[in-house]
Amino acid sequence: MAQIPEELKNEIKQLIAEGSKIEAIKKVRASFGLGLKEAKEFVDILERDIAEEDRTVIPQRRISQRVSTQQGCVGKFVPGIFILVGIVFLVITVVIISADQRIVNNGYLTEGEVVGLLESDGAYAPVVNYEFDGEIFTYESATYSNPSSFALGETVPLFLDPDNPYDILIDTFSERWLLPVILGGMGLVFFVIGMVVLFVLNFKGV
Repeated sequence: MAQIPEELKNEIKQLIAEGSKIEAIKKVRASFGLGLKEAKEFVDILERDIAEEDRTVIPQRRISQRVSTQQGCVGKFVPGIFILVGIVFLVITVVIISADQRIVNNGYLTEGEVVGLLESDGAYAPVVNYEFDGEIFTYESATYSNPSSFALGETVPLFLDPDNPYDILIDTFSERWLLPVILGGMGLVFFVIGMVVLFVLNFKGV
């Protein structure tokens, strides 16, 4: 049989795919002048070709859908991590502020003196002496800053819990609010980024 034009071949395949095998045979006979047997054999060959193509295309389609699903899961996992980290930072911020407020509510305002500066990687934290019930206590801050927020000999306001004189809060911005501002800001940034990315992915239908 002579080379079949691609357009005619596609038309015959379309008839076969639609279940019109008899029409496909008639078209082959009319186009090439073949007998019924030869036309049927030719259509059977095309039918096998179609089946083979379907067996190849369907797994590829499934693989593509599986990859797309996996990418969608990974895509939503990343903003989920950002949201979770943001929530953790925000919860820690609330815990710190609550603990500080407890000292403020239960304690009273007094004064202490900066008697030393702890140094770590170029940052400094104050060492403060304060008096309670005729006894001198020493408090070493865990909040470091560069440059130092305190000077040796400086008098600083602080809240002291009489039920636990070791539990104090230096009433300055760096000691009371610096860490919550940093953690809260980071938590808010992570949370907002995660929510925005998740919204965009959902909007795109990923």
